[in-house]
Amino acid sequence: MSPEQKLWLRLRPHFPSGCHVTRIENTTCSGVPDVNFCLDGIEYWLELKIVTERGAVLRKFQYAWGKQRILRQGRVYIIGYDSKEQIYYLQNMLFASVCSVVDREHLLIGIEDAFKSVDPKIIIQQILLK
Repeated sequence: MSPEQKLWLRLRPHFPSGCHVTRIENTTCSGVPDVNFCLDGIEYWLELKIVTERGAVLRKFQYAWGKQRILRQGRVYIIGYDSKEQIYYLQNMLFASVCSVVDREHLLIGIEDAFKSVDPKIIIQQILLK
């Protein structure tokens, strides 16, 4: 099981009842986040990422999609997971100040500005409070 799948399995039980959650396995539309959920008429998007000591790598298509959605008042978040099973939460993908270019196709997200928690329930609660 991949680390991203482990992260999803940890998050999935903590969505509130009445929440419509969809895990997106999309290989044809680059940039669309991994999870979409809707609660009380509000849509949220989660990009699940593996975090290393350097941060998390984001494809430029993912950044572009997130930026366009946020410019239209969308709610897009990055949820990261590291080898110690620590979960990171970065609100609204507008993190130009914490991004650096890795190569022509990828950006590195620094994790120093991220909210950390080992409790996935707290992560979901934080997102719903925004």
